[in-house]
Formats: sequence, structure tokens, C-alpha cells
Amino acid sequence: MLEHLLELRFKGERKYIHGTDIFSTTLSWLDTQRSAVQEIDFAFHRLAKRQLKAVIGELPKNTEPSAVCTFTAAGVRERIYIVEIDEDVKESYPYPEEEIVSSMVIDIANRKAALEGVVAYSDIEVWVAMSKALHQQVFTELKGKWLFVRGKFKQFTLQSASQDRALVIAASFNGKLTRNDAFIDGVKVGEIYFSMV
Repeated sequence: MLEHLLELRFKGERKYIHGTDIFSTTLSWLDTQRSAVQEIDFAFHRLAKRQLKAVIGELPKNTEPSAVCTFTAAGVRERIYIVEIDEDVKESYPYPEEEIVSSMVIDIANRKAALEGVVAYSDIEVWVAMSKALHQQVFTELKGKWLFVRGKFKQFTLQSASQDRALVIAASFNGKLTRNDAFIDGVKVGEIYFSMV
């Protein structure tokens, strides 16, 4: 069994650990442990309000993970469990999410968002911010909070050099769950799933 303390902080005024930080920190660490990581499927099961550790191997009995990430490395399918531990999150940091999407162009009719130019945020932060802003414009009749619940990517890139991104709401399931296709330079690189709570 391989374990790693993620040592995360809250984003802005949130009192839960943001999925983008869990995603990036876990996969950045995984890149130091495995080579050629591909076919990433990162699913969140519940909000995490305490510190987290990543576990590769068997999960102890009676443990409910906050998230599970499956991936392929060197042709082998493996799984990382993200588990809350008995340690408070002690810090937070500013997160001006609106900055990320301030220049985003939204096409409501085609349920599409486009963003051009250099961004100072991780890829997953950009995709999630774009998804959230697009959902708030497209699903104006729905009341609740949209959350990032799953990310599927062919490979992990912390921050792409690309300046041409697009996101399309590809499917909506009863207005409570969506699948969103993420594109860089016109090529699909992954899927973001959002859920209304």
C-alpha cells in the first residue's frame, strides 16, 4: 500500500476542499509514483471538509472514500482512494474564480463556452470555472449549486500552453447531471461532469 498526505487548503470562502485542488494535487503526486499515466477517471463521492490522504492499494474496511481515481499506468489499471483523515484544514487562499472566465464567450443556443488567451490557473481550474459559468447561463431555471463531480481525461496536464479552449455541454440528465466535453485547439481532451445539489 502506498499513501500520501495531500496537505490541502480551502479555496476562498469555501469550507470544503475544492475538487480541482484534490484532482491536481493527487495527479501531480501520482506522476512521481507511476510513469505514463493515462485513462484517468476521477470521481467525487462527497465533499471533504478535513485533510485528505491518497491511498494506492487496498482500502481499509469500513472506510468511505471522498473520491476515487482509476487510471492506467504501464498497461495496468489501478485505483487511488482519497480518504478524509482526522486533521483540520488550517489555511485558505484567495481564489478569484470570476477572473478565469471574465473573457469567456458563451453561446447559449449551442451550450458552448470559448476561452482564448493565456491563463494563470491549472487546466482543471479553467475547465471547472468554465463549466460552472456556462451552467449558470444555460440552466437559469434551476435552483441550487453546481458542483464538479467527475473528470475523465486521456492524460494529466497541470497547465497547458494552449490559448484556445472550448467547453460544450454534451449531455444533460434530468437537469441534475451533465457531461461536458473539453477541447484544446479543437481536439477533445476530456470530459467534466457537473451535478446540481
